[in-house]
Amino acid sequence: MNRPLHALLAGLLLATAPLAHAALSRQFDGNGLLLGAKGVSVDSTLYDVAFVDGRCIDIFNGCANSAAFTFTNSGAAQSAAQALLDQVFLDVPGHMLDTLAGLTFGCVGTFSYCTVLTPYNVVNSGGLFVLTQVAFNGIAPGNNDFVSSMFLEQVSNTTFNGRVWAVWSPHVAAVPEPASLLLASLALAALAGQRRRTGWRWQERRDDIEPN
Repeated sequence: MNRPLHALLAGLLLATAPLAHAALSRQFDGNGLLLGAKGVSVDSTLYDVAFVDGRCIDIFNGCANSAAFTFTNSGAAQSAAQALLDQVFLDVPGHMLDTLAGLTFGCVGTFSYCTVLTPYNVVNSGGLFVLTQVAFNGIAPGNNDFVSSMFLEQVSNTTFNGRVWAVWSPHVAAVPEPASLLLASLALAALAGQRRRTGWRWQERRDDIEPN
């Protein structure tokens, strides 16, 4: 098989194959508020996250125990919270998500930190309390970003400025577009055709060389 064709087909297949690690994408509403992100890497696994206001018992299937949450221990939740600071709350073209933390849904109007809660368990200590790891995205200048633990009452409501839940779920990869699938099919068909032609030429050469 000639090298230029091989290189072309390889390029087409690479371009149309699903990526093992999808690029992170942020979701915004029509006003430019950050609603969440897809493809956030937490301990080498990809997750999607949405920022949601309200009560834990309404958002997390009753918020009764760790089974209600994607991350079920402090270490995993801490990694998730840190991933928000390292990968999502960044200043990117058109969106100053680190410098202006109030551009995140649930944190509009905050004057210090956008407090994003990743819950991981519920304990009974004279009442039901939600254990969380929190990404504190500070309003620049003067407020540094950090992760810390926090517990709050199960019925606590985040619908006030500066605090919002992070609702995590396993990453759902985008389905390839029909045009990409067509390109991949054409590349495979061309590869198969080239191999058949190569086989025929080899057989013809053998027929010419071998005596009758």
